[in-house]
Parts: sequence; C-alpha cells; structure tokens
Amino acid sequence: MDERWTLGVLGLYTVIYLVVFFVHKSQIDRQKDVISSMKSFMEVFKVDEVKKFVELKENRMIMQFEDEMKNDGNLREMTEKIVLERIEPLKKVYIDQMGEQHLEMTARNS
Repeated sequence: MDERWTLGVLGLYTVIYLVVFFVHKSQIDRQKDVISSMKSFMEVFKVDEVKKFVELKENRMIMQFEDEMKNDGNLREMTEKIVLERIEPLKKVYIDQMGEQHLEMTARNS
C-alpha cells in the first residue's frame, strides 16, 4: 500500500508539474508575441525619424514666417505708422514738461 501512495503522489506531482509547465509555456509564448509586435511597431515608428520630421516641420514654419515678414511691405508701413502715432503724444508731454527751452531741440529731430 505504501508503494501505491508513493506512486500516486509522484503521479499527482507529475500532473501538477506538467500543468504548471504548459501554463508557463503559454505565458512565455504570449510574451514572445508581445515582444515581436513591439519590435515591429518600433520599426514602423522610428522615434528618431519622427523627431527629425517634427524639427523639419518647425523649421519650415519658421522659414515661411520669415519670408512673409520680409515680403510684407505693409507690415513695415503699419509699424512705422504706429510708432509715429505713439511718439507724437510723448513729444507733446515732453514739451509741456520741459518748457520752451527744449522746443528747438525736438523740432530739429522730427
């Protein structure tokens, strides 16, 4: 009877071991699938290439803006007009505060 118990326990251990082995093997196979899919994903979307693309796009936008700034004569005229509009009230305030002695100096600069 002792031999039967020993064989029964050994058989039970063997069955449990095989079940655990197949469960682990299936988990390992799933991990391999995940790893291979991650590798293929990383090959499709190379991070360095995406970074280069973004930098090129930003540089293109900056260059377009600079070209628009160079070619836009209206912008220059508008800024000169705005600056002159802002300077005139300041000149008046300065003349009022400093008096007639500086009137000659400001009249020469305008």
